[in-house]
Amino acid sequence: MKEVKNCIEELSWQDVRKGIEKVNPKLTAIIDDISPDSSYKMFKASYAFGEEMLKEGCLQIPTDSGELASIYSSQISKNIKDSLSYNLGTNPVSIILQGSAEIFIIQGEHTVSLYGLIPPGKILSTWKVLSDNPSLSPVFTWHMSSGARSLFMLPKISKATAHKRIAKELGLQQEPPKNLLEHWEIFREIANHPGFGEQWACVIAFFGNKWFDHMNDPAFKDFKLYLLETAWNASNYWRHQLIWNLVFSVIQTNRGLKTSAYIHNTVKHILNMAVGALAGYAPAIDDTAGPIRRLQSLYASVYNLPYTPNIMQPYTFSESSDRSVYFSFALPGTLEFSNKPRNDSSKLDDLVLTQSYVKKYLTGLTDQHLRIEETPFSRLQETVDFNFYHTDFERLTGIKNPEDLVLEDKYFNVSESKKELFPAKSAFLRGCVRISRKSKT
Repeated sequence: MKEVKNCIEELSWQDVRKGIEKVNPKLTAIIDDISPDSSYKMFKASYAFGEEMLKEGCLQIPTDSGELASIYSSQISKNIKDSLSYNLGTNPVSIILQGSAEIFIIQGEHTVSLYGLIPPGKILSTWKVLSDNPSLSPVFTWHMSSGARSLFMLPKISKATAHKRIAKELGLQQEPPKNLLEHWEIFREIANHPGFGEQWACVIAFFGNKWFDHMNDPAFKDFKLYLLETAWNASNYWRHQLIWNLVFSVIQTNRGLKTSAYIHNTVKHILNMAVGALAGYAPAIDDTAGPIRRLQSLYASVYNLPYTPNIMQPYTFSESSDRSVYFSFALPGTLEFSNKPRNDSSKLDDLVLTQSYVKKYLTGLTDQHLRIEETPFSRLQETVDFNFYHTDFERLTGIKNPEDLVLEDKYFNVSESKKELFPAKSAFLRGCVRISRKSKT
């Protein structure tokens, strides 16, 4: 009998209170003051790693058999439909209790992580319920995965004979991956095999519709204020995106920065990563994004990976952390899609051009007439280092050897004495940008 990993249950506030208190004590205290009765329904759902909790904007609900079905499906009870269909086009207002999730878009081989990795304690999908006006948000083709969707092994894992060993061990159907995006497909199949040896789930609590029928009642004042503050803080970048696009356009015009839209969009994306507005990638250091340690163990012992099995995950840069974040031409994830010009430029050519334009934009951001001196963008030259890596580093000044990362980023978990185990020729590192906190001397 197949083990049921996906499930959902209807609960009351008191039933989920302890779980929410562990990850968000402030919200718990606010709801305690409301003292909601059992008519204010909560639904606690568990999703196995790699499940699509949201598919093309449509909420997926666990059925009694443990499969997932659209909230519109006849397999979903009327009670759940009535309680959770108030936010159609996205998921109901919800909070992650365990694990993580990622909201993303995939366009061909281009993946866009909209908010990076969503950790426990984060409350989601509040914009619609807080607006008294018709929503301008379209029912878009976005998805939300249980655990990280933008997850891949840094070293190459497409060797046919080695893949056959791990496929035989766990009865896998997936062929060896052709690109980095396909790593996740294999990780998902491995993690959900009965012989995997570890259970990993994203546990999420959904608020039923009644919670938002009384938002203007005095008793709900603090609850509504909390949701407003959370939404306001989370929308900081998106509220100002228009202005920053104008700022970048002014810099581009005033300084005569003439290159392709592809390079301009890449540079803007990297600068947005540097102020923590958009996510990049970083080595996974725990199991928040998925069953990382177990996957690493299997690839080391069964696949016999000759390199340290570093797995990359979405990560958002912060000046207060010592962790670096990475951008790569192998998996760019830019918000604006622009086709690369039809020429013979290589990743190295694109990297060198990007390096040059990052410097030019950084200089442009110091122009006094822009009046941006109170923003993180104006301080980037003082607070953030940008380094550029490619295996053909010897050909050009300013491009670094990926092997240097063994010494520069301790989170790759490779000691200097064993740096030959670092996959310096990885497709991801062959044309990547490292964004790190500038060291204080």
